[in-house]
Amino acid sequence: MVRGQLIAADGGEAAWVAAGKKLQAAGVTHINISAPLDLAPAAGLQRVASARKVLAKALG
Repeated sequence: MVRGQLIAADGGEAAWVAAGKKLQAAGVTHINISAPLDLAPAAGLQRVASARKVLAKALG
């Protein structure tokens, strides 16, 4: 198992998928998704959930 970090920043879905694909190409098998620190806790949780859904669909 190789872990990588992805911050679900303001770039949106395309940026998240691009970052996820780069991690996957580097051999990462498990991605830890974080929200930017400037988001409120509820907004951060929503962002992480959205990013997870998008990445699961795009990366399999």
